[in-house]
Amino acid sequence: MNSRTKLVAFTIGSSMIAMSCPAAAAVQVEASNSALTLLGEFGPGTYQYNTTGIIGMAGPVGTGFDVNADGTPQGVITVAGYEYFNPAGADNDYGTFGPAGPGINLGALAGRFSNGGTNFQLGQSGSFTLASTASLFGFVNDTYYQNNSGSFTFSASAVSGPVPEPGTWAMMLCGFGALGFSMRRRRKDNARVRFAF
Repeated sequence: MNSRTKLVAFTIGSSMIAMSCPAAAAVQVEASNSALTLLGEFGPGTYQYNTTGIIGMAGPVGTGFDVNADGTPQGVITVAGYEYFNPAGADNDYGTFGPAGPGINLGALAGRFSNGGTNFQLGQSGSFTLASTASLFGFVNDTYYQNNSGSFTFSASAVSGPVPEPGTWAMMLCGFGALGFSMRRRRKDNARVRFAF
């Protein structure tokens, strides 16, 4: 492989790496903690996410009040006073909403794209599209965390590559232009004929 071919391969490889968007690592969100958990930093693009796990909202998982990441019951809720969660979950506990607000089930994994952003229900799976880089935070939506148990595991991966910003395109085009200029200049140098007298 000559130096010109290596330079072309390096330029194309660097451009591809700069424009790629890796998947976020799996992150656990504890049910007993009301604090925001950083789920990942995401660049521009579309992402598919998946949340696994079950949490217990009245003691250990398996004691009769277990919910999925979308706040729907895992089986029939048998804890006295909370039967109204059957079958689709509830967004309030006798009129008290969780920190995510109305419309987001208690026990669900909720998210927001910045500390002051609008809350939304992440649930078990879905997708989101970003036009610019953003941090995604998650938390379990509940009114009382002290007796919660278990955790959710959140993971996301890029579905479509990010759309490069104008500055990235300009830098890439300048690189290709410089590469073309250097290749053309070498060709001229090689084409010179010298005569010895």
